[in-house]
Amino acid sequence: WLGDGYCDVEVHNTRVCNWDGGDCCNETCVAADYDCSSASADVCLDPMYQPSTTPAATTSACSVSYPSYVGDGHCDTTGEYNTISCSWDGGDCCEDSCVSSDSYTCGTNSYDCKDPAYSTCSVDGSSFLGDGYCDSVGDYNTAACGWDSGDCCSASCEDGPQYTCGEYGYTCLDPDSSDSDSVCEVGFDSWLADGFCDTSGDYNTQACAWDGGDCCASTCGVNITSTTFDCDDEVDSQVCLDPTAAEYVSTECAVAQESYIADGFCDGFGYGGYNTAACDWDGGDCCASTCVDGTEHSCSDDENHYECFDPDATDHAPGNCSVQFEEYLGDAYCDYNGGYNVAACAWDGGDCCVLTCTGPANEEEAVYTCGEGGYDCKDNTTCAVDFTSWLGDGYCDVEVHNTRVCNWDGGDCCNETCVAADYDCSSASADVCLDPMYQPSTTPAATTSACSVSYPSYVGDGHCDTTGEYNTISCGWDGGDCCEDSCISSDSYTCGTNSYDCKDPEYSTCSVDGSSFLGDGYCDSVGDYNTAACGWDGGDCCSSSCEDSADYTCGEYGYTCLDPDSSDPDTVCEVGFDSWLADGFCDTSGDYNTQACAWDGGDCC
Repeated sequence: WLGDGYCDVEVHNTRVCNWDGGDCCNETCVAADYDCSSASADVCLDPMYQPSTTPAATTSACSVSYPSYVGDGHCDTTGEYNTISCSWDGGDCCEDSCVSSDSYTCGTNSYDCKDPAYSTCSVDGSSFLGDGYCDSVGDYNTAACGWDSGDCCSASCEDGPQYTCGEYGYTCLDPDSSDSDSVCEVGFDSWLADGFCDTSGDYNTQACAWDGGDCCASTCGVNITSTTFDCDDEVDSQVCLDPTAAEYVSTECAVAQESYIADGFCDGFGYGGYNTAACDWDGGDCCASTCVDGTEHSCSDDENHYECFDPDATDHAPGNCSVQFEEYLGDAYCDYNGGYNVAACAWDGGDCCVLTCTGPANEEEAVYTCGEGGYDCKDNTTCAVDFTSWLGDGYCDVEVHNTRVCNWDGGDCCNETCVAADYDCSSASADVCLDPMYQPSTTPAATTSACSVSYPSYVGDGHCDTTGEYNTISCGWDGGDCCEDSCISSDSYTCGTNSYDCKDPEYSTCSVDGSSFLGDGYCDSVGDYNTAACGWDGGDCCSSSCEDSADYTCGEYGYTCLDPDSSDPDTVCEVGFDSWLADGFCDTSGDYNTQACAWDGGDCC
């Protein structure tokens, strides 16, 4: 009904629905199924096409997409509306300054009062204001608190008795500050010139003197009395981006450890520049749909978190992780505000959930410990409980804790796994033990000896395991758990509670946009063509099953052979673009730079 030429005045004519796709205003309606005769000034609620009055408090510096949104009674929390330049959305975001309009009644979108004239500085420690240390967590660094009384900008900070300005970095949010973009603003100033190359955040930038010289062997520790880390020991972690350094090499995918790419572990969340287009999104490690187990890591490992930015991946994460300080991701402190604890940022790099919080890889750089600032777990793929101390305390909490994602209450509910702590494990029993590892298990008939998984009892338990090697032909498509028509509920799970991901060709159909693409001699590796249900693109993706057509010659654009029954030898060079071989450019993504492909046709040496 959106944009069909008819104004649906009930639930469609709202801002989030773009005013029924423009159907309700004469200026925006486009005739389609209907002739726009229902559009009129009476039902037109789009403030862009109503007489608007710019609030007297706004200034010429207020540059927003819809000026009429300012002072319309609706608090706009996104964009640049609720800023001093736009007079705090024309007063819309504070209860005492908001004036209702014909379109909106004040408070219907709640308030987010940042105007210091109507808000007060309410923080736990007022002595923290103006002490020379930028308190970027909490409500200190706000207009109401004078941007931590000036502590967070180099231009306004003054040394205090305990802290020296900039010692722990700045987080300058004051729009009136004269701070230059050339100022080095990082989350932890102590990480500069400490001997370790910090590749997350803005440390390894020109403004920060390339992490105080830490990121190039020829500059690390130079003119420094002593460093926390030994520069010689950290050579393997250095990513030299300083163009004046002797060892600087211009490259698109600049990482410290090339072996980390496509190793089955997602090196994301700003770490090292691996999860970028130039590095083929960490060689596919950061998306569940493209990750392949490596020799040292498994994609399904509990400590592995995905950050899927690959636009071609089926599980591409919506949006990007845009935060002030990338180094706050995975630092063991749950950042409730600032856009950190969102799916695109992998829930603050795992910091906000008890079972995903790990802290930085280097203990010497640790500023926080897990749980120090509390948890706010929003990740529904892991253990999200209010009382994390109840996990593994020796008492079986049968309600929300006794689940797979909470590791069966930290082992408290089974006699075989419970360890006495605050309680004596007397509540553990066979009646409450749901861990399939400690229940009689029956291996489904569909599984084969080739099914090698960490927990065989997960196969055929009524729960579709989408990670690891469970949902494969070798494991009988997770013992039937992932297709609605083949799944059988168990005592532990009811079919469908974890949704389905049906790949079993017996229970799935080939649904693609262009059926003519199947068996045409061209391997369609993107989309659902190269699946068992579609006969592996009608055989196009393996050299042993592909047949030429009038349009394409087999192998002209490479193969992506996923058919487990194919007789293709491992020595066949299977790549997406055959023209990339021996073209003079070294292709480090995919299988180009391998022996089977003659090392990208010689391009890489």
